Amino acid sequence: MHHPPASTSQVVATVTEVLPQFGLAHLVDAEMRAWTVTKGMPGAGIDTLEPGRRVTLSVADHGSFAIASGYAPLV
Repeated sequence: MHHPPASTSQVVATVTEVLPQFGLAHLVDAEMRAWTVTKGMPGAGIDTLEPGRRVTLSVADHGSFAIASGYAPLV
């Protein structure tokens, strides 16, 4: 089965919860979509995130689903 390449975009999201013991942070964007970033994902590091912090997510859209592939805190 062949899948077309994913389109990529940038999404601004706000951190809602950080779980450093699991290496996860949960975020929500303006459209109320939930996102998760992990400690292994390209970015500034889970330890730089805290609830209320806004970040730019790199998102790969696969049509029926989208996956965050990296993040950078907004300044």
